[in-house]
Amino acid sequence: MKKYRKDKRNPITKEVDEIIEIMSHTDRGSEEYKKLAANLELLIKAKSIYKDPARIDANTLAIVLGNLIGIAIIVGYEEGHIITSKALGFVLKGRV
Repeated sequence: MKKYRKDKRNPITKEVDEIIEIMSHTDRGSEEYKKLAANLELLIKAKSIYKDPARIDANTLAIVLGNLIGIAIIVGYEEGHIITSKALGFVLKGRV
C-alpha cells in the first residue's frame, strides 16, 4: 500500500512546475509555447510577491520553553522555601 505525501509547496510553485513540465514537451516555435512562456513570466512575478505563512523556528520555541520551565522551577521552589528571588531576571531578553 502506497503512502501519499502531502505536497507542501505553495500553489504558485506548483503552477510554475506544471508549466515548465508542459513547456518541455511543446515545440519552442509554437504559439502555445509563447503563451506558456508569458504565463510563466506572470507566475514568477506573482511568486516574488507571495509570501509563505510565517512559521515558528524550532530554536526559538526551545528557548521560550526553556525560559518558562526555568521560571516554573524557581517559582515552585520559592513557594515551599524561605529564599526569594526575581525569576524574571533569568529570562533572556527579546531582540527587536
